[in-house]
Amino acid sequence: MKLSITLNSYRKKENTRWKLSNVEKRVDGLQNEWAKYSNSNKQTLTQIYTKLQYAKRNRNTNTIISERQELIKEKRKLEDLMDQGLISFDSFNSLSKDIQKLNNLQVQKDVGSSNRKKRQLIIEIEKVKKENNLIFKTSIDTARRLLANNKSRVELVKQGLFVNLETLESYRKRFLNEEELPAYLRNQCREAAEILFSNGFKMPLVFELLQDCGIIYRNSSMINVDRRMQYFKSIELARSLIRNSTRTEDEKWKIYDLLSVLENFRQNIDSGKPPTDLFKKFCGKAVIKLQSYGLKMTKLYDILKRYGIPVTKEQLDAMYPDIIDDDKDEIDIFNFPNEINNFDQRTDSIFPPGNDGTSFVNETRFQQEQYNRQYQNTFKMANVHDQDEQEAIREMLATLKKSEDSIEGESLTPEGMTVNLLKHQRMGLHWLLNVEDSSKKGGLLADDMGLGKTVQGIALMLANRSTKEDRKTNLIVAPVAVLRVWQGEISTKITSEANFTSIIYSASFKSKLKTWEDLAQYDAVLISYQSLAIEFKKHYPTKLATDKTALPPVPELKAMNRLKESGEYFSPFFCDNSIFYRIILDEGQNIKNKNTQCARGCCSLLSTYRWILSGTPIQNNMDELYSLIRFLRIPPYNREEKFQNDISRYLKVTRNFEYDQTHKQNAMGKVRLLLNAIMLRRTKDDKIDGEPILELPPKNVNIEITEFQNEEKIFYDSLENKNKAIAKRLLKQKSRGNYSSILTLLLRLRQACCHSELVVIGEAKSEDKKVANGKDFKKDWLRLYNCVKKMSNQSKDNVEKSLESMSCLWCLEQLDPESSSILSGCGHLICDSCIDSFIEEASNASTARTIEKGIQYLPCKYCQKLTNEQEIISYRLYDQSMNQQISEEELYGEYLEEMSRQRERLKNVYVPDFDKLIPSAKINQCLNVIKKVFANSDNEKIIIFSQFTTFFDILQHFIKKELKVSYLLYNGSMNAQRRSDVIAEFYKKIDKRILLISMRAGNSGLTLTCANHVIIVDPFWNPYVEQQAQDRCYRISQTREVFVYRLFVKDSVEDRIVELQNRKKEMVDAAMDADKIRAINQLGTRELGFLFGLNSL
Repeated sequence: MKLSITLNSYRKKENTRWKLSNVEKRVDGLQNEWAKYSNSNKQTLTQIYTKLQYAKRNRNTNTIISERQELIKEKRKLEDLMDQGLISFDSFNSLSKDIQKLNNLQVQKDVGSSNRKKRQLIIEIEKVKKENNLIFKTSIDTARRLLANNKSRVELVKQGLFVNLETLESYRKRFLNEEELPAYLRNQCREAAEILFSNGFKMPLVFELLQDCGIIYRNSSMINVDRRMQYFKSIELARSLIRNSTRTEDEKWKIYDLLSVLENFRQNIDSGKPPTDLFKKFCGKAVIKLQSYGLKMTKLYDILKRYGIPVTKEQLDAMYPDIIDDDKDEIDIFNFPNEINNFDQRTDSIFPPGNDGTSFVNETRFQQEQYNRQYQNTFKMANVHDQDEQEAIREMLATLKKSEDSIEGESLTPEGMTVNLLKHQRMGLHWLLNVEDSSKKGGLLADDMGLGKTVQGIALMLANRSTKEDRKTNLIVAPVAVLRVWQGEISTKITSEANFTSIIYSASFKSKLKTWEDLAQYDAVLISYQSLAIEFKKHYPTKLATDKTALPPVPELKAMNRLKESGEYFSPFFCDNSIFYRIILDEGQNIKNKNTQCARGCCSLLSTYRWILSGTPIQNNMDELYSLIRFLRIPPYNREEKFQNDISRYLKVTRNFEYDQTHKQNAMGKVRLLLNAIMLRRTKDDKIDGEPILELPPKNVNIEITEFQNEEKIFYDSLENKNKAIAKRLLKQKSRGNYSSILTLLLRLRQACCHSELVVIGEAKSEDKKVANGKDFKKDWLRLYNCVKKMSNQSKDNVEKSLESMSCLWCLEQLDPESSSILSGCGHLICDSCIDSFIEEASNASTARTIEKGIQYLPCKYCQKLTNEQEIISYRLYDQSMNQQISEEELYGEYLEEMSRQRERLKNVYVPDFDKLIPSAKINQCLNVIKKVFANSDNEKIIIFSQFTTFFDILQHFIKKELKVSYLLYNGSMNAQRRSDVIAEFYKKIDKRILLISMRAGNSGLTLTCANHVIIVDPFWNPYVEQQAQDRCYRISQTREVFVYRLFVKDSVEDRIVELQNRKKEMVDAAMDADKIRAINQLGTRELGFLFGLNSL
């Protein structure tokens, strides 16, 4: 049976390969015929134009000769009159001179005047082109000379830069010669320009001229003026004005057609088709017609002049006399046969005697119609001009997935599994196998959290195992915390008889996994995103270490490896023969930033099949989706240029003004089609055959509301009034550094809802670390002050972004800006309490560097950039240096005050006296829920989530004091092994019924179905953070009814947080727009004001 299936599969593949070969041959043949025809037609048109010019010149010459003969006759009559004595000799001379003057004047009038005027018009147009060519040539020559004289660059790098300069020159030359420029040449030129720019070649005029030739840059700072954007913006603005005008519908449509001609002109350039004379003629006619309709688009007309396009009727007549009837209203840029018909009336003056040109016109018309029929689909699809792109899109559309209810068939649970798959998982496996059998070879499994993406991935590895022993390895890339989940699932879900081997690539096993052959022994290799990024960075050729742009963003491994030298480190993941059978990226949104080492490393890996598992593939913007498509290698949208042109540019928040709603809807439609073709997504609410997709016990969400009492209410009201007044003042000022100050005020109110002691502890920490560590002003304070001033703009931007997310890069807990520090090398924020743990672990990382005097440079856990361990700066110092702009003198005064404060603190260090603390309203809520659960059951377990680890310090005290029960604590400061031990203990030990878990560290990546009670102590303004926390226990394998308790304090900031949650949830549920999803984790000025009760939403 298996042999029969294998043979059928082999025959299908061979048949498909044969069809593909025939299609490729046919495409090559058509392209060759088109090239021959295009060249032949261009030569013929040139010959016609030349003959026309000769004919006009002959006509003018014959007229002049005829008129001169008449004048000669007049002169001879005068001679006869003089011979007969009828006029005197003086009269004869006078009349002869008058005739000669008339002759000269007539020649100048008939020949010189009009020709000179036309010549002048043509010279004006050509002058712009010549000036541009001179600028381009001079700039390139200057760059070559400066590069040749540069002594600081190594010779290898210089040679590469010379090649890039030649690439720019060659591309522009091909464009000016009207040669077609396929996508690979455009990409080659763009990458050459971007490499030169990143190496310090500031040539905005050169880059702008190349943009005029169809190069679309990814870095807008390379050019001073974005003429391409101006061009399309002018057209879109004109359309909008015409749409809203009072013109007749007929006139509007005529103007739309004319604007489309100009739009197609630039789009053709962007797709590698330089403008021909005929196309310029059409554009010139369109411009003049638009002007006659009153459209004054000066910028657009100036841009067109750069291409040598006439923008006045005089220029048009001078450049293209009598080829096409200028009075014709209709202009259709793709309907060349109709334009060629206009030659019919003029063949007598163009073709030699005996040839009226009819055969040429008929032959040309036949060829044009033939090619129009072959390529008409190309023009109908949105700017898809390349045959391979058409084929890829057709194939993608042909395999569009239907709804879940109509997915045909389901696969059996593979042999070797210890559990039976659920129905939706069997259907999912059927879809996964079908995709692997298609040309896509992979896709996106985006099932809702808790539906078993991991077990479907394991089933796929068993159902479609490799038949080749040397290419059997599955690579699973996942966050560190999820790797152990995969390892546990593989060990429990696969039988020992299946002989499926796996290993985690970690520090303890690196010594035995040095080569690809070592990895290839295993059926599955598990590695974290961070470790893979480090491997990619270590594998990168040493000679290119300082020039990351010398290779494409996703380098071809063999090309990259040829640049490596003997003795360099070769990662077993990136060798020439490192070809995995299947790659699975779990939590695939980790590669959403296409520029990170992690994303580039994942995309560079080689494999037969490629999969992404992610419940949230798009989180912030559409560019994140491109990174996933690039990894999956789904044509044609794995090319960034194509993805940007068709989708991304229309959906960017910062560019909404450029495109109307129709463009955005079309782009969103393409996204939906793309995802429908490559993605399978089911939610817990979906049904199959009318039955719920997943039979889970009920989930009850209880809202528990309490009120402040007595002194607690007085404390909160006083704090809120004080912070509200400060926030009002800061919101009015709108200074850059005020955002963090307002968040700190808001943080204090939220802490007060949990327990007033949290506010006291927070303020004490703030005072405890006012500006910077160290006791020496010059060696510590002033050095770090200057270090802040030298931080790059990118690092400063990262500081602002970290403040918006408000989470520590190390423990993932919520940050308090007053007790946070900044890694000066990259700008990411870290809790002060995490610095020692960070230094200890980061110093052992393979990418850490030690220089003289033992100073270490440590890699950031998030971005891998290095920071001097002595240049970790407190946020307070950064705020004072960058936002408050304090001087060195003011800093010195702060230093003297801090030294005084430190001496006082040594006498009286603040430590909370837990014995004197009384439980807050929120503490009592928690204790009451625990008592109720324990009273109703002897074995049900509870998970308690909070965003404040200091709250757990207080809660632990009252759990021991009043309940006298044991508990476990799980937070972000623990290492991976300790976290794993805590979860194992919570599962195994009957007496461990309470787990205190921080929201940031435990809201994702954990399965805690041994518990069925969840307490959410404090709300967060992103409702999906809470949803993820609840789903830790509400997922597959949960057998008990689940109870969620959301605790709130009435008449506090928590009321307003709940309302904000509801607004945000409605917004996302209504649209699921990527631009709106981005807004969830950020708070605008109006929202901040609302949380303080200063205004409404």
